Amino acid sequence: MTAVVKDKDFYDVLGVRPDASFAEVRKAYYIQSTRALEELGSDRDAVNFNKIAEAYQVLSDKKLRDLYDESGKTSLVVPEFNACELYTMSFGHKEFGPLIGELTVVTALACSSEDHSTNLKQVKEIQLTRENALARHLADLLDVWIVGDEERFVENAIQESERLSQVPFGAQMLHLIGGVYISVGKQMLGYQSPFGIAGRMRVITEKFAIFKSTFAAIEAAAELKELENVDLTEASTSEADVVLDKVLSRIFFINALDIESTLRKVCKQVCSEESVVEDARVGRCVGLVKLGEIFQASGMTSLEIEEEN
Repeated sequence: MTAVVKDKDFYDVLGVRPDASFAEVRKAYYIQSTRALEELGSDRDAVNFNKIAEAYQVLSDKKLRDLYDESGKTSLVVPEFNACELYTMSFGHKEFGPLIGELTVVTALACSSEDHSTNLKQVKEIQLTRENALARHLADLLDVWIVGDEERFVENAIQESERLSQVPFGAQMLHLIGGVYISVGKQMLGYQSPFGIAGRMRVITEKFAIFKSTFAAIEAAAELKELENVDLTEASTSEADVVLDKVLSRIFFINALDIESTLRKVCKQVCSEESVVEDARVGRCVGLVKLGEIFQASGMTSLEIEEEN
């Protein structure tokens, strides 16, 4: 029997029944918010991202939800929150901000109007600013390697990767970022060789990697659609956790495409900066590969620990 509540608006926004479990509410939030971001700028009328976040804020809090069920929306005093931060924190993206910046879909949200039309020119400008800021940060990290303080560089990288591996999807993110660093670093080093053949060969490898990432994102979107129909209301805690992990991992793959394409541009910008002498550019490439190897090693170790648990 469906629960009787004073107001169903928030349940309707998330597309769940009033008797939905907290796991079902979480799953619905992740899927609906991701879909709302993807639909920004399309002809379809996307459900407002902020409204989805507000609904989740209330329905995921037992006290707020009980009050909402009994007295409706007018009885609520919802704490102030940032819808974008709520979304990015779910996947650990906020902690990785200095390395990956703000996701393009989140930028598009900030540049969209009430009728969901998006200022694409503004999005491109913000994306360029994002890439330049990330390039400056990465160059600063690599400067420690270039000046010859390799021990401090490695120590800093290990400490940072260990910290980041503890946030949601930190291990997967480190593995992704590390892979891009290694790939682009070796590609740019290949261009420094007498014939540049190694670099050109790595362009082919890079295009294949991007193709795989694109395919993985498309496949993840399709699987996310299937997971939307999985009912968790009667599921046990362990069963619900498995489904929620699958939902989050699919969304991670969708967002990973944006992160990977952005970082490839950033790394190339850092490794080919014309105002930097050639020896320093080569040093940046070598340091980038080293940083990538440290990140990937930490990511793999964390993933192995997760699998054991």
